[in-house]
Amino acid sequence: MADYFEKERRGRKAWASVQSMATGHDDDNNPDLVIVDDRTKERKRVLYGYLGTASDLDKLDFETRKKVGIESKWGKLSR
Repeated sequence: MADYFEKERRGRKAWASVQSMATGHDDDNNPDLVIVDDRTKERKRVLYGYLGTASDLDKLDFETRKKVGIESKWGKLSR
């Protein structure tokens, strides 16, 4: 899954780039966040995705850790 998002330029690096450039006030017109179908004029949100690493665990606050289950490819991690 991570490889798919990276190939589509919608992975971790692309998301970090979008986040650093985001102004937050006009996300609906940001081409990095919304794609407009030329034919139908339908607007679709762009999906970004990446798999978290062990270093990402340090970024989770206590409340989030209580609410979610965190799993690795080797099984559930203890909380």
